Amino acid sequence: MTWYERHPVAVVFGAIAGVVLLIFGIWAATVALAPLFGAGNAHIKTNSADYRIAAYDKFHDDCNAIVAQQNNINNLEDTLDSDKAAGVDSTQLTVDSHNVLAAKNTYNSMVGQYNSDASKSATKAQFLSSSLPFHITYNPKETVTCE
Repeated sequence: MTWYERHPVAVVFGAIAGVVLLIFGIWAATVALAPLFGAGNAHIKTNSADYRIAAYDKFHDDCNAIVAQQNNINNLEDTLDSDKAAGVDSTQLTVDSHNVLAAKNTYNSMVGQYNSDASKSATKAQFLSSSLPFHITYNPKETVTCE
């Protein structure tokens, strides 16, 4: 009678221990090599055609949305000024001024997101078109051009 026939419990525990050690070894290798593979995968993703095109288009879309928001602010301010000149009641003037404030807050959020994306030099900012501004100031009166 062989050893493994005499000790079947030891064989089962040995097999289970072997599987556990194999799983642990695979996990340890994955953890040890994660920085290498992670950096490589990030580089591949960042330089893929789909990512490049999407990032490039997003900067143009965001810039044009900021210009549109500037126009919205100007239109709302014109409405507020004309309502003041026409002697519209204070309730309407309050609504008009809140609309201007909301539009300016939206503008500030849009500019903040654009500037944040433009400063990500390792990813998105690599694909910022040279015809677009690298940084937009938080001043809706300053004209932004997106060519």
